[in-house]
Order: sequence, then C-alpha cells, then structure tokens
Amino acid sequence: MGVTIWVIYAKSQNPTTSVVVIDKSRPAPRPLPAKPPANSGHTGGSSLFEDPALFLPGNEPSAKPKPAPSGGIPPTPPANPTDTGANTADAARADSDFHDIDNAHMNFSSEPNRQIAIYAEYRNSHPNSAFAADVNKYVDDALDHIWWLQIDKRILRRQKLKQDISTKQTDIESENNAEYKKKLIAEKAAMEKELNEVKQFLADRNYESETRPEGMEESQLKELRDARDANPDNYNKWKTMEYNRIKSSHGTNWE
Repeated sequence: MGVTIWVIYAKSQNPTTSVVVIDKSRPAPRPLPAKPPANSGHTGGSSLFEDPALFLPGNEPSAKPKPAPSGGIPPTPPANPTDTGANTADAARADSDFHDIDNAHMNFSSEPNRQIAIYAEYRNSHPNSAFAADVNKYVDDALDHIWWLQIDKRILRRQKLKQDISTKQTDIESENNAEYKKKLIAEKAAMEKELNEVKQFLADRNYESETRPEGMEESQLKELRDARDANPDNYNKWKTMEYNRIKSSHGTNWE
C-alpha cells in the first residue's frame, strides 16, 4: 500500500502556511464542500514559462472559477442538488479522484498537454462532478498556456529560418558548380516556404510582436491576451479543436 501525502492548507493567520501529514493508509474521501474550492496554482515563478499559472487570468486566491466562453469547450453539467441515493457514491468517488486533478494542476504546469489529457479523462468519468467549475477553469488555463507556447515556438522557428535562408543565399552566390547550385536553390526555396507558413500561423493568431511571449512582462502578456479575447470567435474555435486533438491523442498531439 503506497504512502499518501495530504497537504492541509491552514486558513488562519497565514493562508500560505502548509502542514504535511504522512499516512500509510488513504483516508476515506472528505465530504463534498458546499462550493468547489478556488485554487490559485501560482507557485511563485517570474515568467510564463517558469510558472505558467502566474500569467493565467483569475488566479487570485479570491477569484471565482469562470465558465468557458460561449463557443468554446462546453462546460460539464453541474451536479443535480436533488440527486441522492445512487449518485452519492459517485459524488464521493469524484471527491477522492479530484485530488489527482488538483495534483496535475499544481505539478504538471510545464506539460499542459498532459494536464488536459488528465482533465478530459476526469470529465468523461465524472460527468456530474461537484468540481466541474474547477476542472473547466483548469482546462482553460492549460489551453491558454499552450496558445503562448505554440506562438513562442513559431517565433523561434522564424528567427532560425531567416538566419538559414541568409546563409543559404550566401552559399548560392559563392557556388560555381551549376548542379550543386541548383540543389542549394531548392533547399532555400523549401526554407522560404516553411517561413511563409510560420508567418501565416502567427498572422492567424494576430500576433505581430517580434518579442517572444517568454520574454514578456506579465502586463505585456495581459495586453495581448485581452486583445485576443476581445474577439473570441477565433480563439474559441481554436480551443475546441486543440482540446479535441489532445483528448483523442491522450496528450501526445498538441503542437
């Protein structure tokens, strides 16, 4: 039987104080709270890529989980407060399993694809979970992180392609062998094609900055996020497609 570590957050003088209790037998699931708990997820990093939760909207300790915007991932139906009997056991199991969801949210911040795969499985197995609002928020947080990761990756690729194209052009100009020059020209053309695809990717996301998201201050990233969310149709469509792709691939296909 494995060792289960339960972390109890003190709610007295210092809300950040934690006490770790190690027990060799997993206790019975705790009673469901009247309202789903709001989880901060902020672990103290200074950038999106050191601590993605720092840059996610609504992560203040007092923030309430927000449902997915219209057109995005449909929210999980809330539990029926009049349901008792057969649903009681399901609710208790959901409460126990939610610890795995919280663990994924707190500890897999650098792997948002893995987070979403776990959240999707929980949604499938607990359609009436009392923690549906928390899971919906966690899914939105992970998708927001993936959005910026994908943009950051393309900016790096764009920089590399520009350098390689410039180098290839120099090689072409200095090459005297006609056949080898044709080969170099074809290689340059392939690079230019990929560069145009990367530029289109960024244009589709209305990302015009030359700065990588990783290098931005929180306030800069917030401005970009607000601009993105001002016209949410494109983002909501992307969220639905990305969520379904990650879900169907169990977290392996997301870039």
